[in-house]
Formats: sequence, structure tokens, C-alpha cells
Amino acid sequence: MQFFWLYIDDLVGKGLDTSIILKLIMYLAPTLVPFALPLSVLLASIMVFGKIAESSELTAMKSGGNSLFKISLPLLALCLFISGLAFAFNNYVIPVANLKFQTLLMDIRNTKPAVKIQAGSFYNDLPGYSIYVSSKEADNQTIKDVIIYDQTSGKGNDKVILAKQGKMYVTADNKFLIFELQNGCRYEEKQGKTINDKEQIRLQFKYWKKIFDLSAFELKKTDETYLKTNNDMLNNKQLQEKLDTVKKKIFDYKTQNIQNTQVYISLLKPDSIYKHKKVKSNLTYKNNLQSIFPDSIQKMVQNTVQSATRSLKSLSEIYAADYDIQIRNTNQLRISWHLKLTLALSCLVLFILGAPLGALIRKGGFGMPFVVAVLFFVLYRILTEVGRKVAEEGKISVVTGMWGPLCILLLIGLFLFYKANKDEKVGAKTNQFFVKLWAKWK
Repeated sequence: MQFFWLYIDDLVGKGLDTSIILKLIMYLAPTLVPFALPLSVLLASIMVFGKIAESSELTAMKSGGNSLFKISLPLLALCLFISGLAFAFNNYVIPVANLKFQTLLMDIRNTKPAVKIQAGSFYNDLPGYSIYVSSKEADNQTIKDVIIYDQTSGKGNDKVILAKQGKMYVTADNKFLIFELQNGCRYEEKQGKTINDKEQIRLQFKYWKKIFDLSAFELKKTDETYLKTNNDMLNNKQLQEKLDTVKKKIFDYKTQNIQNTQVYISLLKPDSIYKHKKVKSNLTYKNNLQSIFPDSIQKMVQNTVQSATRSLKSLSEIYAADYDIQIRNTNQLRISWHLKLTLALSCLVLFILGAPLGALIRKGGFGMPFVVAVLFFVLYRILTEVGRKVAEEGKISVVTGMWGPLCILLLIGLFLFYKANKDEKVGAKTNQFFVKLWAKWK
């Protein structure tokens, strides 16, 4: 639903086959797995542990000397295996799916809308032509009072076709648009030998067949190499190689900038001062640097310094802006690299969160467990997006921005594990503990 909501403007009116839409959805589906899989693990863990807690099976296992951690150990191993599969899926399948999806979407965006000539308005989507139809019959083919302006010569409307009636249809292979016109005239203006010498040719016809090429409306396949270097189309190994290349470029860029700015910064050596004949020998100057120069060149020195300062300031601002862009690109590469790992490990972390939640809620099914799962998943998504945005802007490190949300949920899950293992409710005592902790920290 989100896919159709976002891209509906690119799909409507293009005359796309159902197979193209299904192929687009097929390429999109793998990109939703990293978000659907952690939610499903969280929901399943809450439902399962809620069900066995509701039926007192969890209590029976605990009474046999088994802790909650020992009970959930096989499922922890399973979730660790799922995380490994999720990483492999994120690293190898999703980049290919993103490439196929973006390429096909670009093809659809570049495709012109299907030929839909409406009565009472000009149609200008055919290259070099402007078509007007006064009215159309119910069969959507019979047309009346047709005007066709031929602008293919590049000299304006020098060719005009008028017809009282006719028939309009597209061939079965959708490659040509056919106009079969009746009882009309064709006008053409031609330039003579001189500027003022013009000639108009008038041709009257009873039947005229005009064929328009619709190749511009076909879905053309874009070369995948144009999008192959985007971050979303690369696996972690390729991202690391690209990151190393960008780091080298930044180093070379900084070295070049230093060399360029050194032109505007020069330290006057003492030997060069004493060699100047007009400079005073007693150099006891503290407040005014200009006093070491003769009056005749002080104005020139001042203008030179001001000009160099302005150039240095402008150059520094340009280099600073470019450097910010380079750092932002580096952060985006690092985020893409860490994202594949964090999305995979989120399955394990959300299980650690969901298992004790189910044991504490003691409810199975799609009632309360579903509500709680969605609330925690929304919290996880919000923390992830905020961390990614802040890390991309360089306000915090990429490691903190990408791994911080998982660490927060892991701490919450371990705390709930401790409470569920002792069958303690998260109530007043917990609130008092956090109040005291907050007061102490404050």
C-alpha cells in the first residue's frame, strides 16, 4: 500500500501491462523483508511466551528448576540463525533487488503517458505534432472536426491537416497510431527563392491515412550500470571498497587545499627585511606591523593583504562546504554498511525483548501481544531513523547512531528478562528504582 501511495503518479496513465506492475512489486518485496522480519520475530515471541505463560506451562517449567533463559535458549539459537540468514539476505539479495527495482522504476518514469486524445482539447505528447479533435463517438474511434498541426520541419505550423470526420485507433502491437480521415484538406507553406516569396499548397482529399510512430511511448530498458554504484545497490564488501576510495579522495583533497591556500599565506623572513635598504634597523615594533615598511609602499602592502585575505576567506568557505559534502557522503556509506548488520541483529534483540514481555503479559493470540509488539517496533523504528539522520549530519558518530537503538532495546529486554525470571511485575518498585536512578544521575 505504501508503494502504490508513493509511486501512483508514475504508474497511472502509462498503459502498463499487468506483468510490469507485478514485476515491480516482485522487486520491491525483498526490500520489505528487513522491516517485516524483526516485527514478525517480536510478535511471534510475545505470542508464544504469552500463550505458554497463560496456560501455566511456563510456571511448570520454572518449577522444575529451569530459568527463563534456559527455557528460551533453543529459540535464542534459532533467532541467531535467523539473524545470520537475514544478514546474508540483506547483503546479497536486497542490493540486486534494489538495482532491478530502481532501474525498472526509471524506465516507467521515462515512459510517456499512453495516447489518450480527449475531445475538445489539443494533444501535444506526440513529438512534432499537435492534434485537436472536436468530438468522439461512443466507440472511442470515430472522430469529427479534426485538426493536425505538423511541426516536424521545425518551422512552426507550416503543415496543417483539416478533416470533417475520420477514424482513430492504435495497432494491435501498440507501435503505431492510425488516423483514417475523410473529406478534408491539407495545407503546406513553402519558402520561395526570396524572403518575401512564399507559396501555399492546398490539397483536397476524400480519404487520407496518417500513421504516427509510437516508439517514444514504449518502455525502454535502462542500462543497470548507471545505478550500480549507488549505496543501496552495493554489498558490504563493495561499500568498504568505495569507502576506502572516498577516504583517499578526501585525503588528496585536503592536501590539495592546503597547497592552494598556502599561496595566500607567506611569512616574511627577517633576512629579507634587513636586506631592504629603506627599512629601519631598529625593529622594536609591537603594535603596528606596517611600521616596518616605508611610507611609500604601506598602501600597496595594505591593499595586497586585504585582497589576499578576501581570497583566502572565499576559498576557505568553498573548501569547507565541499569538505562537509565529502564527510556526509562518507557517513552515508558507513550507515549503509552498519545498517545491514543492525537490521539482521534486530531479530535477535527483539526476541530478547519479546520473550519476557510475553511471559509478563501472560496473554496469547493477536490481542494485547499485537498491540505491545507494534508499540515497541514503532519505538525501534523511530530510534533507528533518528539515529541515522543525526549520524548522517555528523552530530554523533555513525556507530553510536546505528547501534544505539539496538543497545537501548537490548538493555530493556535484559531488564525484562530479569523481572520475568523472578516473576516480578514491572510496577511500583521498578518505578521507584528508575526515579532514584534519575535523581542520582541528575
